[in-house]
Amino acid sequence: MSDSVNASARPALAGEQLSDAERIVALEAEVVALRQAQTRLNRALEAAEIGIWELEIDPDRAWRSSQHDKVFGYPELLDEWSFDRFLSHVIEEDRAFVRESFKSRVEAGLPWDFQCRIRRADGQIRWIAAEGAPTLDGDGKVLRLHGVVADITRAKEADQRLASAQRMEALGQMAGSLAHDFSNIIGIIRLSAEVAGLAKDPEDVRARLNAILEAADRGSALTARTLAFARQEPGLSQATRLRELVDNLVQLPASRAGEVIDYVVDIDPQVCVECDPGQLENALFNLVLNARDAFARSGTGSRITISTAPGPREGMVEIVVRDDGPGMSDDVLERAADPFFTTKRDAGGTGLGLSSVAAFAAAAGGALILSSRPGEGTVARFSLPEAHAQRRPATQDDAPPAAEPVDLRILVVEDEEKLGEALDIALSGMGHRVRVVSDGPAALAALGTETFDVLLTDILLANGPNGFEVASAARERQLGIPVIYMSGYADHSHHPDAPAGPFLRKPIGREHLRRALAELAAAHEAELRSRSA
Repeated sequence: MSDSVNASARPALAGEQLSDAERIVALEAEVVALRQAQTRLNRALEAAEIGIWELEIDPDRAWRSSQHDKVFGYPELLDEWSFDRFLSHVIEEDRAFVRESFKSRVEAGLPWDFQCRIRRADGQIRWIAAEGAPTLDGDGKVLRLHGVVADITRAKEADQRLASAQRMEALGQMAGSLAHDFSNIIGIIRLSAEVAGLAKDPEDVRARLNAILEAADRGSALTARTLAFARQEPGLSQATRLRELVDNLVQLPASRAGEVIDYVVDIDPQVCVECDPGQLENALFNLVLNARDAFARSGTGSRITISTAPGPREGMVEIVVRDDGPGMSDDVLERAADPFFTTKRDAGGTGLGLSSVAAFAAAAGGALILSSRPGEGTVARFSLPEAHAQRRPATQDDAPPAAEPVDLRILVVEDEEKLGEALDIALSGMGHRVRVVSDGPAALAALGTETFDVLLTDILLANGPNGFEVASAARERQLGIPVIYMSGYADHSHHPDAPAGPFLRKPIGREHLRRALAELAAAHEAELRSRSA
């Protein structure tokens, strides 16, 4: 039958006229061919689990294929669909970005493509990717969008597993170098401590102590870079005021002898980004440290500027770190963010700094962009999502500064004996009364017999309940007691069922303790003001 149809439906030769019957047969053959093509297309799309959709802008309504609705967890095609209904499936963290990207693309009459997470009708969280092309009227206004949508969860998971495997393989290859770097750091600390014990001149003692502090900072930075590079899960995302974080950051790096760095911070105090503040601080610290090291090695450069600019798309903020140092050649620039590539191996470089910044930027939905030329300095750019207005934390200008807390009764839970002793000395030196215990059971016993103003607890404890469980029990025994957490593991910085409180990443300095206690005092004063209002 198909042969007869094909024969009857032959194309007309030049100048040849088809009869009405022949034209009808030809049209029927075209309809059959279109239906067959449509069937093959539908089967291919279903096999690929790709749904088709067409959305009218006004009124808000959509036509879809059955596979489209299956992507969203509906076994059968629903009677109605709209942009608002689609948006209700997008998880809350991604919803504002999707809404704003849709609005901006429609207003500009441009194609719309995006990736986001959805909650299906059956409750599953999945990743989807969608692309849509606009149909415009005579005035350039978008009448409708038509496109495709697909579930890309398996691809995302595969990418994450591959990236994790690559990170761990690279860390394995670099284990010997890391051990060498840590051995040098520990050697500096040990010998400096021994020499300080023999020194009679106070200036010699102070110099050895400064060497110990600088080595500890190097070890802390190396640990943070290694953890950031090896991390498999995203950190705790929260609204973070960029100016406050940067102002604190530029005061942290200890200057080398004779080194003078001019830091220029050009950031609006109201700019607020959504990210893990610890990871952001680590990323910026790495960029600043790279610039300082370049200054020291070359003898060129003294200014580091940290500023912001509009991001690559709406809802993003670009962070720019610029220096006036020696710059990089093209071949160095090309490999600068590769894991373990470094031009300062002889000075203890590991090559993890820029690669961890690149990983952080990619996790935030952007990329690290480096530009540099010899003699013209280096510029590093990466983008972060802007925090929504309702999630922005209050600035310090919103309330009068809190007085420095004094004479607090502090319970410290730390299973490392020498660290517990050091915390006792540091906090007592600030004018506080301190009791140190080594595990959860001892902490719970102390809370049952004494009253404390603050609980400072390690999260991982060797015996009994962990720090989160101790904090929860403390709140039951002493209602409202403030809690400060500490740990060397960044991924343990939060637990959904535990009382909220500041998190200090080990190793901890005296200034970190002072700042955390000041934050608690400020929060307490704000709570008292709200109660009296």
